[in-house]
Amino acid sequence: MYGKMIALTLLAWFMGLLLDANIGFEPMGFLCLRVVFPLIAVGLCLLFEIRRQNTKKDTSLSERENGTP
Repeated sequence: MYGKMIALTLLAWFMGLLLDANIGFEPMGFLCLRVVFPLIAVGLCLLFEIRRQNTKKDTSLSERENGTP
C-alpha cells in the first residue's frame, strides 16, 4: 500500500509540475496543480484501501454466518 501511494504521489506531483509550467496562467504556477494532484492521489489511495479492508471484513462475517471456515 505505502509503496503504491508513494509512487502515485510522485507521479502526480511530476504531472502537476509539468502542467503548471506549461499552462499559460498569470501569475506563473498559480494553479498549484503540483500540490492538488498529489493530494488527490493520496486521498484516492486511502479510500481504495479502506474500501478493500471493509470488503474483507464483510466477506469474513458472511462466512461465519454460513458456518464455513
